[in-house]
Amino acid sequence: MGAAQSAPHRSRISKNAKGETMKKNYNVKAYLQEIREKRQHVERLKERRAALHMDVPFGGIDYSADRIVTTPKNKMEEAMMKLSARLERIDRTIARLSVEIDDRIESIEQLEDKTQRDILYLRYVDNLSFEQISVDLKRTYKYICNVHGEALGKVKVNLHNME
Repeated sequence: MGAAQSAPHRSRISKNAKGETMKKNYNVKAYLQEIREKRQHVERLKERRAALHMDVPFGGIDYSADRIVTTPKNKMEEAMMKLSARLERIDRTIARLSVEIDDRIESIEQLEDKTQRDILYLRYVDNLSFEQISVDLKRTYKYICNVHGEALGKVKVNLHNME
């Protein structure tokens, strides 16, 4: 927040039916764009998890030096406990993000109109541009933009009805 603001902005916060915190007047487009961001975050966490597995010591002896050094058992156990705790945190974060992604996709799937569902799915799940969507659906760019706007309005209504 800027220092020029005299009072902190207070937005009304509520929880939807799944317990996810949402602001009143939440920007639906930003809500759906988070699908891509959350998927990227999950991928980075999976990469970090895989890298941590590669760091797992397979024994307490280091043969790479001129002299052989053994790791004391208590230090090895401590390192394994820390690694295990990190992996558990990563797994919990991946699970939470996966639920949030599924909630956002479900908000698209709840639309009754198939064209609206298709356009939002292609835009926010498959990350296609409006131009690509218009080619895929064999519709004009303007039509895709109009239906996209209508669909966002319906998703917003559905999200507020869940509160």
